Amino acid sequence: MNDMKIEFGVLIVSLGIIVLFNIINLSQWYSLLFVIPLGIYCFIIYKQKRENNIIVRSNKMLEDVNKLLENNLKDFEDVYNSLEVPIFSYTYSNKELFISKSIEKVASISQETIIDNPMEWKELVYTEDKMKVNEKMKWLEKGNNTKIQFRIKHTDDSVRWLELIATPKNDSNNNIVKIVGTIHNITRQKELEDKLRQLAYYDELTDLPNRLMIFKHVKKALARSKRQEHNLAVMFIDLDGFKNVNDTMGHDAGDTLLKDVATRLSESVREEDLTGRLGGDEFILVLEEVQNEEIEMIAKRIIENISNPFIIDGEEVNVSPSIGISMFPSDGEVFDELVQNADKAMYYAKTNGKNSYKFYTSELEEYEPPKFSLFNKIKETVAKLGSNSQR
Repeated sequence: MNDMKIEFGVLIVSLGIIVLFNIINLSQWYSLLFVIPLGIYCFIIYKQKRENNIIVRSNKMLEDVNKLLENNLKDFEDVYNSLEVPIFSYTYSNKELFISKSIEKVASISQETIIDNPMEWKELVYTEDKMKVNEKMKWLEKGNNTKIQFRIKHTDDSVRWLELIATPKNDSNNNIVKIVGTIHNITRQKELEDKLRQLAYYDELTDLPNRLMIFKHVKKALARSKRQEHNLAVMFIDLDGFKNVNDTMGHDAGDTLLKDVATRLSESVREEDLTGRLGGDEFILVLEEVQNEEIEMIAKRIIENISNPFIIDGEEVNVSPSIGISMFPSDGEVFDELVQNADKAMYYAKTNGKNSYKFYTSELEEYEPPKFSLFNKIKETVAKLGSNSQR
């Protein structure tokens, strides 16, 4: 606006000079000699000032835009770093990682450390989980969406479960240019899963595997035994004298006794053997890759350990085990046969002196155990599992 005023003023002065030349009778030709250069000069001045004004205005606009971008970037960074769930972006071309500050809450590593060395987080992964993580990372690098659950060591020596969800971004040639994703702390979820698994598969009183867990274990053990052609033994154990303890000392004393029995049974077998509780005073053992001589040694050790007195509420309590044993493959090749024959052998031992063990033989084929035997309880569990799998 100021430039227009200046040029307008120059124009008025020029017209005034032309009028003056006319008054003093100078020719029009002389006036043109003055006016044309003056007009050219005004045009040049105008153009320069206009260009200068454009540059000034452009610089001002750039300053405003930069300031706005800086403010927006600061706001973005504040939001980015305030997220509870860490988010990240890894660029392949320059191997640059951006990750939100919340990674420090999830893992025992600083934002700066992992940005400087993007692969540093792998050092925190539990040794048992590293192979799984490496396999999943290879799957991701092939361009596939990936979800990885793994454990890390935290600074307070606690175990944390993390879930990394990553998505690769490809260019027009289908080459990976970037990987984006999130990292979730799923420790509470895993703890809840463990509790639910404990309730589903383990006896609440003794913490031994329950019927459902026993069935699943035996099913897998039989598959291994068939594949590797090795023996497998099933032991059924029933406590002689437990009912008397329950009736005379009460159920709390009976529960304490069962927990102590469970401990002694676990101490009597090998580390790799399964010790489970079917219910009441009835237990089951599953032993893989074992010969008859070793089974007899274990059975005798169980009898000796369980027959030793227990101290319940300051009183000495005595019970004894009756043990029935069946073998794969000689006494059965499927779960039902092994369970039924171990059940028959156990009741034979119970009705013939107690505090003893008995291997199943063909002589027991026609032997009929009581109606509410261990075999019937196992059959009920198998039937329930079958009906559930059909739903």
